[in-house]
Amino acid sequence: AKRFTAVLGISIAKPYRKLGLGSILYNVLEKMAKERKIDTIESSYYANNKPSEIFHKKMGFKYVGRVPRNIDYYGERVDETFVCKKVK
Repeated sequence: AKRFTAVLGISIAKPYRKLGLGSILYNVLEKMAKERKIDTIESSYYANNKPSEIFHKKMGFKYVGRVPRNIDYYGERVDETFVCKKVK
């Protein structure tokens, strides 16, 4: 069982991007995870989603793998990138 793992999913509407909202939401989530003794946060994103890649790196996530053609992105099959972060 993954009792000590949380799965992160954040989506920010285009008009509200670049305002720091994703970072604020993530910081709240990480604080909650620590309070609940969660030690790992997992996330994934479309491999062609550069802003999401940058966000996850900024938040300290590490690349753990990729599943080829795992997501349907507007009719196109794209890879899914998996990342995780150990919470201290």
